[in-house]
Amino acid sequence: FTQRRMAWRSCLLLLTLTCAGLQVAAQQNMAAMPAKSAAPETQVGDATQGLLSLQRSNSQASPVPRPIPGEIASRSYQRYLKSFEHPIPEKFNTTVKTSSGGEGGPSN
Repeated sequence: FTQRRMAWRSCLLLLTLTCAGLQVAAQQNMAAMPAKSAAPETQVGDATQGLLSLQRSNSQASPVPRPIPGEIASRSYQRYLKSFEHPIPEKFNTTVKTSSGGEGGPSN
């Protein structure tokens, strides 16, 4: 009976020491890892500024030219010229309508 008890105590001691060793190793690994810095706050306009910067740098441009067909280019240019026929207002008087149905469609 005492030998059995001694064997159990030895197993329990071995298990305790193993767990303690694993805990120390885990703590050392955590201490060695660099602390995560807080993600920088995104400001309004950051995404737009990033996209405009990409456009200016031309670093993401396609190597394949994609010209606009003549008829489409002509109509687009005419629409651009026509836009100068009306002055740009100081402000726009619009209201935003919201739907109460939650369907996401246009409101009436």
